[in-house]
Amino acid sequence: ETLYEVGQVVAGELDLTRIVEAVTKAAMQLTHAHIGAFLPPDDDRLLSSLAQYATTDGKTVTFHSLQGHVPILAAPFRVQDRLVRLNDARQTPLFAPEKEISGFPRGEEAEMASHLIAPLASRSGQRLGAMILCHPTAEHFKASAERLVQGLASQAAVALENALLLESARRAQQAISASEARYRFVTESIPQLVWTAREDGAMEYFNGQWFDYTGQHHDMDPRESWVALHPEDVERNRTRWHHSLNSGEPFESEFRLRGADGTYRWFLGRALALRDESGRILKWFGTCTDIEDQKRAARERSVALEREAGFRREAENANRLKDEFLAVVSHELRTPLTPILGWTHLLKTDDFDPAMRRQAYDTIERNATAQTQIVNDLLDVSRIISGKLKLELRPLELARVVEVAIETVEPAARERGVKISAAIADQGHYVGDGDRLQQVMWNLLSNAVKFTPPNGRIEVSLRRDEAALEIEVRDSGQGIDPAFLPHVFERFRQADGSPTRRHGGLGIGLSIVHHLVEQHGGQVSAHSAGRGQGATFRVRLPLSAPNQRPDEAPARPIALKTPETPLAGVNIVVVDDEIDARFFLEKLLQSCGARARCAASAAQALELIEKERPDVLICDIGMPGEDGYSLIKRVRQLPAARGGEIPAVALTAYARAEDREMALSCGYQNHLAKPLAPADLVAALLRLVE
Repeated sequence: ETLYEVGQVVAGELDLTRIVEAVTKAAMQLTHAHIGAFLPPDDDRLLSSLAQYATTDGKTVTFHSLQGHVPILAAPFRVQDRLVRLNDARQTPLFAPEKEISGFPRGEEAEMASHLIAPLASRSGQRLGAMILCHPTAEHFKASAERLVQGLASQAAVALENALLLESARRAQQAISASEARYRFVTESIPQLVWTAREDGAMEYFNGQWFDYTGQHHDMDPRESWVALHPEDVERNRTRWHHSLNSGEPFESEFRLRGADGTYRWFLGRALALRDESGRILKWFGTCTDIEDQKRAARERSVALEREAGFRREAENANRLKDEFLAVVSHELRTPLTPILGWTHLLKTDDFDPAMRRQAYDTIERNATAQTQIVNDLLDVSRIISGKLKLELRPLELARVVEVAIETVEPAARERGVKISAAIADQGHYVGDGDRLQQVMWNLLSNAVKFTPPNGRIEVSLRRDEAALEIEVRDSGQGIDPAFLPHVFERFRQADGSPTRRHGGLGIGLSIVHHLVEQHGGQVSAHSAGRGQGATFRVRLPLSAPNQRPDEAPARPIALKTPETPLAGVNIVVVDDEIDARFFLEKLLQSCGARARCAASAAQALELIEKERPDVLICDIGMPGEDGYSLIKRVRQLPAARGGEIPAVALTAYARAEDREMALSCGYQNHLAKPLAPADLVAALLRLVE
């Protein structure tokens, strides 16, 4: 009967607090509980104010508000979707007496042994809270109490759900009314373009900002507002607008609106439906917000991000290429060292016949030359990267440059069974750097020899048109993969960089060619029909001089190859702190007929100069204590009779352009970079003594 009465009361009750109190009181009376409580879900703000507990003196039930969160009592509810009965909670660690339950009187809570916890859930499964009953006697609540409490919980859940629905609707209506009032105020004060439309989507109102921006007249037909949209945006936005009208979903879209001056700017359009209590749409409220600046910033940001991603990819690729290049450099440097060190050891320990010794010397020389070329290429790359590679411009015979380069690579070509043919006509003098142009030709021809199989052919031609001299190197070799062709002149790039590649090299020769040709104001290009189709390289050098002044030395064709000439009767002082270098230079000069005296320091050199009165001074730059720059300055301070005007050559491993300039400015007549071929050193000395 009590259960029925409670059901009648709560069925017509819409006040949430009275529903909770009625059900809690009835449950306590039916089960003779000493404490009853209602705990709402933690995340429900509407129900959170209903948290309370009740006590009874046997006649009267008194309700108390629960302040804050009640974590311990709520725990079973969180893990159970059914009624929970605890016959003696004091034996459960969760309800240990030393643990305080916020909001409950500590003494009463500690005495409670029996607990009934009944979850309340809506018809859709939403949790509405939990009803909790407590009694100090263990096993106080029986199965019958469970059934009564479960029935009360079901009635309470239905009543709470109905009341919640009504409360939600009331609050929604209040929110709509307040929102409409605020909206009316906002439309009069915000800078956005504001508009309204009927429930069928027909436009009925625009604020003043709309007319100010679009230049449309206030008495225009609102249905004509679509003409302000950019033609490309009309169809897309009509489709979205009709979708919102049919579904009731908010409208949101970006589009361009034409201003009074005829220019278009980007706007973000948004619209929400105003509904009545039944959910029927009454009208639409919309705004258009200028987002032109954001759009521009987004485009710029996108470009910046794309650029940054490109830079990152380039950096990652550069790091990968650097690692690959360092591995190749290590391999290429070690390769010639093996026969050099090997033959040096064998020559010291074994007694070979003259022919074998000659072969050993040739092998050592060939590999030392190869290693020197590697070092020179690396130095050239360093100069190119730092922008310090400079040309020494003089009039020269380009035909002779090409011929000498062919003569240089012909032995290697013959050894591989490759035939070189040339069609070269004398084209007169050209102003350029002969050594660097010979380096260009040597790189192109060496590549052609390396990649052309036995019985292949290489064709070299030099011709002239009205604007330029054109050198062409064509081979019948393995050709260039079309995918690699655009990268053929890039530094450190190789078509095959794997350990199993057939051809060695650093992958920098063609990049050096490209830079040297460009420094001469020319262009170099590569052509190939693909793998196995051979390759053609064309160098075009403009007839006008490069954008550098020729050296002030007398204009003369450069000597590309200098024959060995005796230095008989020439008195030379050599200064070098390295004993091996001094010994080599002394023997070389003596073999050419010169009288050589050696010094290991600047101080010893000054003594020898004043004592010997040499014809030429050869001096290293990097020496401990006092370097070659300081020494030559001190020499130039001496009177002529004591050697102050002695011709001097700086022979040093400091081989940069600025090192050369420094040496010449300090007083040297020439600067030669180590390592140097003996014939080149002798030729340089002859030019000084002559």
